[in-house]
Amino acid sequence: MILIVGGGNFGVKALQHLSKIDRVLVVDPNGNCLAKDYVEYVVRDLEEFLVIERHGTALLIADGAEILAKLLEKRITLRYVVPAAPMHVAYEALKNFLKWKGFDVKPFHGTTPIARELEVLGVEVRLAPSYGMLVASYMPFNMKCRLPCSEPSVCPVTGKVKPAQLYNALNSTLNKYFRKSLVLRSILLAECVGGYDPKPLQDFATELSNEITNGDVVAIATACSCHGIVNIFAYENL
Repeated sequence: MILIVGGGNFGVKALQHLSKIDRVLVVDPNGNCLAKDYVEYVVRDLEEFLVIERHGTALLIADGAEILAKLLEKRITLRYVVPAAPMHVAYEALKNFLKWKGFDVKPFHGTTPIARELEVLGVEVRLAPSYGMLVASYMPFNMKCRLPCSEPSVCPVTGKVKPAQLYNALNSTLNKYFRKSLVLRSILLAECVGGYDPKPLQDFATELSNEITNGDVVAIATACSCHGIVNIFAYENL
Protein backbone atom coordinates (compact mmCIF):
# COMPACT_ATOMS: atom_id res chain seq x y z
CA MET A 1 0.00 0.00 0.00
CA ILE A 2 1.21 3.49 -0.89
CA LEU A 3 -0.09 6.64 0.80
CA ILE A 4 -0.10 9.93 -1.12
CA VAL A 5 -0.84 12.97 1.03
CA GLY A 6 -2.24 15.63 -1.28
CA GLY A 7 -4.41 15.30 -4.36
CA GLY A 8 -3.12 18.19 -6.45
CA ASN A 9 -0.74 18.18 -9.40
CA PHE A 10 2.13 16.43 -7.62
CA GLY A 11 -0.22 13.94 -6.00
CA VAL A 12 -1.74 13.04 -9.36
CA LYS A 13 1.70 12.62 -10.92
CA ALA A 14 2.64 10.25 -8.10
CA LEU A 15 -0.65 8.39 -8.47
CA GLN A 16 -0.16 7.84 -12.20
CA HIS A 17 3.29 6.33 -11.69
CA LEU A 18 2.84 4.39 -8.45
CA SER A 19 -0.54 2.79 -9.15
CA LYS A 20 1.38 0.46 -11.46
CA ILE A 21 3.23 -1.13 -8.55
CA ASP A 22 0.80 -1.19 -5.61
CA ARG A 23 -2.60 -0.12 -4.34
CA VAL A 24 -2.70 3.59 -3.64
CA LEU A 25 -4.65 5.75 -1.21
CA VAL A 26 -4.70 9.48 -1.91
CA VAL A 27 -5.78 11.68 1.00
CA ASP A 28 -6.91 15.28 0.59
CA PRO A 29 -9.38 17.39 2.60
CA ASN A 30 -10.76 18.82 -0.65
CA GLY A 31 -13.33 16.47 -2.15
CA ASN A 32 -12.96 18.22 -5.50
CA CYS A 33 -9.19 17.93 -5.69
CA LEU A 34 -7.59 17.03 -8.99
CA ALA A 35 -7.00 13.41 -7.94
CA LYS A 36 -10.74 12.75 -7.76
CA ASP A 37 -10.81 12.35 -11.54
CA TYR A 38 -7.92 9.87 -11.53
CA VAL A 39 -8.87 7.36 -8.82
CA GLU A 40 -11.14 4.35 -9.18
CA TYR A 41 -13.29 5.12 -6.17
CA VAL A 42 -13.81 7.47 -3.22
CA VAL A 43 -13.98 6.05 0.31
CA ARG A 44 -15.73 7.52 3.34
CA ASP A 45 -13.14 6.55 5.94
CA LEU A 46 -9.85 4.75 6.37
CA GLU A 47 -11.45 1.52 7.55
CA GLU A 48 -13.46 1.27 4.34
CA PHE A 49 -10.26 1.34 2.30
CA LEU A 50 -8.44 -1.12 4.54
CA VAL A 51 -11.12 -3.81 4.20
CA ILE A 52 -11.04 -3.58 0.40
CA GLU A 53 -8.50 -6.21 -0.57
CA ARG A 54 -8.35 -5.68 -4.31
CA HIS A 55 -5.60 -3.73 -6.02
CA GLY A 56 -6.75 -0.25 -6.92
CA THR A 57 -6.68 3.48 -6.28
CA ALA A 58 -8.89 5.48 -3.95
CA LEU A 59 -9.39 8.98 -2.63
CA LEU A 60 -10.14 9.60 1.03
CA ILE A 61 -11.43 13.07 1.85
CA ALA A 62 -9.63 13.80 5.11
CA ASP A 63 -6.57 15.39 6.68
CA GLY A 64 -3.57 13.49 5.32
CA ALA A 65 -1.37 13.90 8.39
CA GLU A 66 -4.13 12.54 10.63
CA ILE A 67 -4.58 9.54 8.36
CA LEU A 68 -0.84 8.83 8.37
CA ALA A 69 -0.87 9.07 12.17
CA LYS A 70 -3.73 6.55 12.31
CA LEU A 71 -1.84 4.18 10.03
CA LEU A 72 1.24 4.49 12.24
CA GLU A 73 -0.88 3.82 15.33
CA LYS A 74 -2.51 0.78 13.74
CA ARG A 75 0.94 -0.39 12.56
CA ILE A 76 -0.36 -0.81 9.03
CA THR A 77 2.43 -1.73 6.62
CA LEU A 78 3.02 1.02 4.10
CA ARG A 79 5.37 0.67 1.17
CA TYR A 80 5.90 4.39 0.70
CA VAL A 81 4.55 7.74 1.82
CA VAL A 82 4.54 10.49 -0.80
CA PRO A 83 4.19 13.96 0.75
CA ALA A 84 2.46 16.13 -1.85
CA ALA A 85 0.80 18.72 0.38
CA PRO A 86 1.98 22.14 1.63
CA MET A 87 3.05 20.98 5.09
CA HIS A 88 5.73 18.84 6.72
CA VAL A 89 3.66 15.67 6.61
CA ALA A 90 5.92 13.54 8.81
CA TYR A 91 6.01 16.13 11.59
CA GLU A 92 2.27 16.78 11.53
CA ALA A 93 1.60 13.04 11.66
CA LEU A 94 4.05 12.56 14.53
CA LYS A 95 2.49 15.48 16.41
CA ASN A 96 -0.98 13.95 16.06
CA PHE A 97 0.32 10.55 17.15
CA LEU A 98 1.92 11.95 20.30
CA LYS A 99 -1.09 14.06 21.22
CA TRP A 100 -3.33 11.01 20.96
CA LYS A 101 -0.95 9.25 23.35
CA GLY A 102 -1.34 12.03 25.92
CA PHE A 103 1.62 14.30 25.18
CA ASP A 104 1.79 18.06 24.83
CA VAL A 105 3.80 19.11 21.78
CA LYS A 106 5.25 22.62 21.43
CA PRO A 107 7.60 24.14 18.83
CA PHE A 108 11.20 24.71 19.94
CA HIS A 109 12.44 28.13 18.87
CA GLY A 110 16.22 27.63 19.08
CA THR A 111 16.85 26.89 15.41
CA THR A 112 19.55 29.49 14.69
CA PRO A 113 22.66 27.42 15.69
CA ILE A 114 21.54 24.61 13.40
CA ALA A 115 21.06 27.03 10.54
CA ARG A 116 24.58 28.40 11.02
CA GLU A 117 26.15 24.94 10.84
CA LEU A 118 24.28 24.14 7.65
CA GLU A 119 25.21 27.46 6.07
CA VAL A 120 28.90 26.61 6.53
CA LEU A 121 28.28 23.69 4.15
CA GLY A 122 26.80 26.01 1.55
CA VAL A 123 23.21 25.18 2.44
CA GLU A 124 20.66 27.97 2.15
CA VAL A 125 18.34 28.10 5.17
CA ARG A 126 15.07 29.82 5.92
CA LEU A 127 13.82 29.88 9.48
CA ALA A 128 10.33 29.97 10.93
CA PRO A 129 11.23 30.01 14.65
CA SER A 130 7.66 30.37 15.89
CA TYR A 131 6.95 26.98 14.28
CA GLY A 132 10.27 25.44 15.27
CA MET A 133 10.89 24.95 11.56
CA LEU A 134 13.71 25.42 9.12
CA VAL A 135 13.78 24.82 5.38
CA ALA A 136 17.16 23.91 3.89
CA SER A 137 18.34 23.68 0.30
CA TYR A 138 21.49 23.62 -1.78
CA MET A 139 19.51 25.56 -4.37
CA PRO A 140 19.34 29.33 -3.75
CA PHE A 141 15.76 30.25 -2.95
CA ASN A 142 15.62 32.71 -5.84
CA MET A 143 16.44 29.95 -8.34
CA LYS A 144 14.55 26.88 -9.54
CA CYS A 145 15.59 23.28 -10.10
CA ARG A 146 15.83 21.98 -13.64
CA LEU A 147 13.35 19.12 -13.90
CA PRO A 148 13.58 16.22 -14.15
CA CYS A 149 16.58 15.95 -11.84
CA SER A 150 18.42 12.84 -10.67
CA GLU A 151 20.09 14.67 -7.75
CA PRO A 152 23.68 14.51 -9.09
CA SER A 153 26.66 15.48 -6.93
CA VAL A 154 27.15 18.62 -9.05
CA CYS A 155 24.03 20.79 -9.31
CA PRO A 156 23.14 21.23 -13.01
CA VAL A 157 21.77 24.72 -12.32
CA THR A 158 24.37 26.30 -10.02
CA GLY A 159 27.35 24.17 -11.04
CA LYS A 160 28.28 23.74 -7.38
CA VAL A 161 29.45 20.48 -5.82
CA LYS A 162 27.43 19.29 -2.84
CA PRO A 163 29.89 18.61 0.01
CA ALA A 164 27.43 16.10 1.49
CA GLN A 165 24.03 14.71 0.70
CA LEU A 166 21.63 16.98 2.56
CA TYR A 167 19.98 14.11 4.45
CA ASN A 168 23.42 13.14 5.79
CA ALA A 169 24.29 16.74 6.67
CA LEU A 170 21.01 17.13 8.55
CA ASN A 171 21.46 13.82 10.33
CA SER A 172 24.94 14.67 11.63
CA THR A 173 23.95 18.22 12.59
CA LEU A 174 20.76 17.27 14.42
CA ASN A 175 22.56 14.47 16.27
CA LYS A 176 24.90 17.07 17.78
CA TYR A 177 22.09 19.06 19.32
CA PHE A 178 19.38 16.58 20.26
CA ARG A 179 19.29 13.34 22.15
CA LYS A 180 16.83 11.98 19.63
CA SER A 181 16.25 12.94 16.03
CA LEU A 182 15.06 11.34 12.82
CA VAL A 183 15.85 12.23 9.23
CA LEU A 184 13.57 10.55 6.72
CA ARG A 185 15.38 10.11 3.42
CA SER A 186 13.20 10.93 0.44
CA ILE A 187 14.09 8.94 -2.66
CA LEU A 188 13.02 9.26 -6.28
CA LEU A 189 10.22 6.77 -6.86
CA ALA A 190 9.56 8.02 -10.39
CA GLU A 191 10.38 11.10 -12.43
CA CYS A 192 9.70 14.14 -10.21
CA VAL A 193 8.08 11.91 -7.56
CA GLY A 194 9.73 11.60 -4.15
CA GLY A 195 8.70 9.50 -1.19
CA TYR A 196 10.02 7.62 1.82
CA ASP A 197 9.73 4.38 3.73
CA PRO A 198 7.56 5.23 6.77
CA LYS A 199 8.85 2.37 8.96
CA PRO A 200 11.50 4.56 10.66
CA LEU A 201 8.79 7.13 11.40
CA GLN A 202 6.56 4.44 12.89
CA ASP A 203 9.40 3.20 15.11
CA PHE A 204 10.34 6.76 16.13
CA ALA A 205 6.75 7.62 17.06
CA THR A 206 6.41 4.45 19.12
CA GLU A 207 9.74 5.06 20.87
CA LEU A 208 8.83 8.62 21.83
CA SER A 209 5.36 7.64 23.01
CA ASN A 210 6.79 5.02 25.37
CA GLU A 211 8.92 7.55 27.25
CA ILE A 212 8.18 9.60 30.32
CA THR A 213 9.45 13.08 29.57
CA ASN A 214 9.30 16.55 31.05
CA GLY A 215 9.96 18.69 28.00
CA ASP A 216 12.57 16.72 26.04
CA VAL A 217 13.47 18.38 22.71
CA VAL A 218 13.66 16.27 19.57
CA ALA A 219 13.85 16.90 15.83
CA ILE A 220 12.33 15.33 12.75
CA ALA A 221 13.32 16.06 9.17
CA THR A 222 12.45 14.94 5.68
CA ALA A 223 15.14 15.42 3.05
CA CYS A 224 16.49 14.28 -0.27
CA SER A 225 20.04 14.96 -1.47
CA CYS A 226 19.31 18.63 -2.13
CA HIS A 227 16.34 19.92 -0.12
CA GLY A 228 14.92 19.33 3.32
CA ILE A 229 12.55 20.51 6.01
CA VAL A 230 13.07 20.22 9.77
CA ASN A 231 10.75 20.61 12.73
CA ILE A 232 12.10 20.82 16.26
CA PHE A 233 9.75 20.44 19.20
CA ALA A 234 9.50 19.82 22.91
CA TYR A 235 7.09 17.21 24.20
CA GLU A 236 6.02 16.15 27.66
CA ASN A 237 3.49 13.95 29.37
CA LEU A 238 0.28 15.72 30.31
